[in-house]
Amino acid sequence: MDIPSEEYSEEYFQIIRKRYLLQDAWMKTRIMDVISSLNPSPGETILDVGCSVGTISLECRKRGALVTAVDYSDIAIRMARELELEVLGENGIEYRSLDVKDISSLSRKFDKVVTADFIEHISRELFEIFISGVKHLMRVGSIMVIYTPNGSVKPNFFQKFVRLLGLLSCFKNDDLKREERHSFSRRSYLSSELEVTLDEKYEYLHVDVKTASYLHETLIKNNFKIHKIKVSRGSSRLQKLPYPFNILWGGHLCVIAEKVCA
Repeated sequence: MDIPSEEYSEEYFQIIRKRYLLQDAWMKTRIMDVISSLNPSPGETILDVGCSVGTISLECRKRGALVTAVDYSDIAIRMARELELEVLGENGIEYRSLDVKDISSLSRKFDKVVTADFIEHISRELFEIFISGVKHLMRVGSIMVIYTPNGSVKPNFFQKFVRLLGLLSCFKNDDLKREERHSFSRRSYLSSELEVTLDEKYEYLHVDVKTASYLHETLIKNNFKIHKIKVSRGSSRLQKLPYPFNILWGGHLCVIAEKVCA
């Protein structure tokens, strides 16, 4: 069952806003994962679905893209406008309060579509309605990036197994162990009321964490070509293996797909 928009409180969005302004480890990695996959360029039209407070939209606009950001929460849309104004000094993103099942009602075409940390908040039925609708907003050759928790395995099961065998140090990825990632931990905030993480307090909002195989099947069925399925937030070089071997290593999935026909 999908969650009513009223369940997404101002407190929920304030946590995301705070983490963006602080640029904590989670937020830095999230932005790096999504933006490096989406590669927004000046003049490109980008649709950000489930934009929340607009963090990905902001990063796309910083790079010169023309962004439309949609969310079904009026609170999210208001706070996204406020955050853009605070960070960039003016509003240049087009915001729309829109239920994802009505995504096809948008009238323009987009070069790229991104949805980050959103599809785990909706059922598979609604996700398939979304994919069916959004593909009509994309030109042939348009790119979609889906960023979502990895539902393919229980988190860290294989990582724990490798640690048990004492092998993890052999596969350590120094690039992902930079000190800057730990400048702010997931629990380190300036105000005590924001010390509860999304993972704990708002876990119930994740109604269906999708698997890589399900995303692959659904996108292929809807005339997309899968360019890459990556696993992000890695602590091991094993996560750099090609799909499907990499999905055994937890993290977030980052799916890059191209619309190949009308």
